Amino acid sequence: DLHRILEVLERKMGGKKLSLKAREKLFTLSGDQTRLVTSLCDRISEDKRSAGANIAYLLAIALILLS
Repeated sequence: DLHRILEVLERKMGGKKLSLKAREKLFTLSGDQTRLVTSLCDRISEDKRSAGANIAYLLAIALILLS
């Protein structure tokens, strides 16, 4: 799941890599948080250009950075 999350978020960022701090935080998420971010990333993958996908992206990044 974590590698899928990284792939989706980095693709959404135009191929840029997540910062080291964000990567480290991603690997410290609880199981519930990981499932939530995975669900948000599924939403991003389904419709990359919709408002819902953009909101899901922002929520996923916020959850990772604020955890």
